Amino acid sequence: MSERHSTSVVNFNYKNNFFMISGLQQLESVVGSPKWFGPGSTIIITTRNQHLLVEYGVTISYEATKLHYREALQLFSQHAFKQNDLKEDYVDLSNCMVQYARGLPLALKVLDNVIQVHDLIQQMGWAIVREECPGDPNKWSRLWDVDDIYDAFSRQEGMKNIQTISLDLSRPKRNTVQHKSVC
Repeated sequence: MSERHSTSVVNFNYKNNFFMISGLQQLESVVGSPKWFGPGSTIIITTRNQHLLVEYGVTISYEATKLHYREALQLFSQHAFKQNDLKEDYVDLSNCMVQYARGLPLALKVLDNVIQVHDLIQQMGWAIVREECPGDPNKWSRLWDVDDIYDAFSRQEGMKNIQTISLDLSRPKRNTVQHKSVC
C-alpha cells in the first residue's frame, strides 16, 4: 500500500505575511515556493545550514551575533529563572543549554522552556511516587529526599519496593539529619 502525500498551495499574494521557520521540514511545508507570497512578506529562517538558504533563493541573510559564554549564561538565566545568576541546582543543565545554543540569543531565550519542562516532569514523577503509598517511603519505588531516606532506613522494615535511592549532597538542606544507628 503506497503512502499518499498531498501539498496544499496557498496564495498569500494579498497580505503581508510574517513566518518564522526553524528547519527544513517546516520550510518545505510552509514556504513551499516564493510565488506563494506577495511583496512585503517576511520569512525568517533560523538555520546553521547555509546551503539551505542558497537552495531556497534567500537574497538577504543576517548572521546573528553570538554572545560570549558568560553573557550567554546570564541571558539564559534571565529567561529560564528570571534572575541574573545561575540557579545552583541547574548549573550543569544550564551549561549544556548554553553550549547547545552556541551563544545565539534567540536559541537561549527559547531553550528556557526545556528547564521549565524538566522541572514539571520531575515534580510529576515525585508526585506519582508519593501516591504509591502516601506517608510511607518504605513502600515507594524511589527515594530522593534526605528526610524520606532517613525515615525509610530508620523503620528497619519493608524497603523491598525501593529500586532507586538518589541523594544530591550538593544541594543545601533546610533540615539536618540526626545520625542514629539503624542496626
